[in-house]
Amino acid sequence: MHRASAALGTDDELAALLHAEADGVAARGGEAEAAGMMARAAGLSADPAVRAARLVTAAAMAARRGRLRLAVRLVTSAEAEALVGGPEPAALYAFVVAYTRLQLDGDPGPAVDLLPAALESSETGGADGIDGAGGSDGADGLSVSVSSSAARGQRAALLEPMLFLLIVVAVHIGDERAWAAAERHATEASELAALCWRAWAGPFDAGYDVPRRLREAVAALPADQETAAAWLLLWTATAVDAIGEHDALWSRFARRHAYATDAFIDIVRAHDDFLHGRWDASLAVSRRGAETSAAAGCAFNELLFLYNAGQVLAARGDRAGLAALKPALGAPPAGRRLRFVTERLRGLEVLCALGHGRTEEAWRLARRLVPGRRPAGPGPASAPRPASPRTRGAHRGPTSRPPRSAASPGCRHRS
Repeated sequence: MHRASAALGTDDELAALLHAEADGVAARGGEAEAAGMMARAAGLSADPAVRAARLVTAAAMAARRGRLRLAVRLVTSAEAEALVGGPEPAALYAFVVAYTRLQLDGDPGPAVDLLPAALESSETGGADGIDGAGGSDGADGLSVSVSSSAARGQRAALLEPMLFLLIVVAVHIGDERAWAAAERHATEASELAALCWRAWAGPFDAGYDVPRRLREAVAALPADQETAAAWLLLWTATAVDAIGEHDALWSRFARRHAYATDAFIDIVRAHDDFLHGRWDASLAVSRRGAETSAAAGCAFNELLFLYNAGQVLAARGDRAGLAALKPALGAPPAGRRLRFVTERLRGLEVLCALGHGRTEEAWRLARRLVPGRRPAGPGPASAPRPASPRTRGAHRGPTSRPPRSAASPGCRHRS
């Protein structure tokens, strides 16, 4: 690193050495430091394509460590360096852009627009490598090599985090492009990706026991290793309302890793507390998480924490508390295409009204849940009774997608 600091101009040999050192540091958990080293390796590279590739890899390292704004700056620099067609490796670039835009801006659009094509490219062995860049695969699926000799390993390492992000986005916005891409690639990527997709897509095959397979996968996960696999497992557990059964899973990661992982654990744990009636704990974690996310500039996590707080307040019938959250849960999510918030906000208001016994108000709100259709029945006496949160299909975690019909085209589950 000292030689690199003193170097003037370009030096490809030194850049390759620094790249390899950055990969090693990242593999040992030092992604923040590795990002700076990789960016310096990019600066020493004579070839613009290699510079762009190393900047993309540096951006992935920064994103993995929660340095999202640094990641954005590095990606912007990579775009400026890239030749026609955009920065390589294309799949890693797509993932970093999708991840940072979702986290910082709460914008799921880039994930839907970029990840399906990136998954296709990865599956078919598209041009994701840059000759001569050197390095080795990272352990977490983000800080990966751009070496052509490691292209196959790179694609495999990227599939799980890309699919995790795509399934999260599909659940939140209900975009059929995202669901179709997840369905197409999940079963071919890994058993864990397939398990996560099956858990959220529903309905379950009789011979495909998601809770049992989840328990087996948790038991087989290497101890104290932060991977995309762990995120997939936590998200799977959320889908089947089984987070409370897997303390051993999240205890491996809580408070020992990057902000993104800690925040994700807090989000699913707050929801689990809500499901099990631990409302004070759920509300405390949600409010604290919303404040921390806002301070970190992570709009998406802030929104999820606020929504969970809204569930608690609605269940308690706290009209004033829910009204105070409404500005944050209303217009901004609508502009970001986060359908689960905008469509379920009125549902929270219905529950809040019912909690206070205001059946007339609940009826009026409930009628608006299905635009253009009048609910059957003469009035409030026929208003739907809230389903138990443990009822399958009625509640699928902090984000919800109505289960597809078994007869839906393209949705036959493979056992």
